Amino acid sequence: MKLSTKIILLALGIVLARGIAGRIADRPAKLQAPPGVTITSFAELSDFQLDAGFGERRPGDVLGRIPRPILALDARKVLIQGFMMPTRLAKGQQVKEFLLASSQASCCYGRPLQLYDVVEVRMAGQPARLMMDQVITVIGNLHVKEHWDGNFLGSIYQLDADAVVLAAPG
Repeated sequence: MKLSTKIILLALGIVLARGIAGRIADRPAKLQAPPGVTITSFAELSDFQLDAGFGERRPGDVLGRIPRPILALDARKVLIQGFMMPTRLAKGQQVKEFLLASSQASCCYGRPLQLYDVVEVRMAGQPARLMMDQVITVIGNLHVKEHWDGNFLGSIYQLDADAVVLAAPG
């Protein structure tokens, strides 16, 4: 499935999402990470501005605006929480790829998601179980790089996930 199609499906999923949605960064959590895993958040990943006129969106335009502390997370094993929007399913209720979003709300029900509000996730091993409309915790290797699909910049964060579990109630 093309990345642009995945983004469109994410937008549809967000519009159809059930319940009252909030930004994951606003949710208090007492997270503990296994040794060697860095805890990060969408609040940290979105700690920079992308104004509407930041250029023609050529390779390197966005990456050049990302602060050093965020770039330092590249190739590190991280723990992050968000909402699952499946993009590639295996058999049954199993998910091979999904978008991890900072919020369920978008379109006319909230602020539109920005590039830094979404992490493209691929399961490194076994597929994850389907866990939509709930906060999940994902652990895996984060990549901070521009992912282009033709002339469309689809993501700046990708993650090869080792584990996906429901987040413990805050």
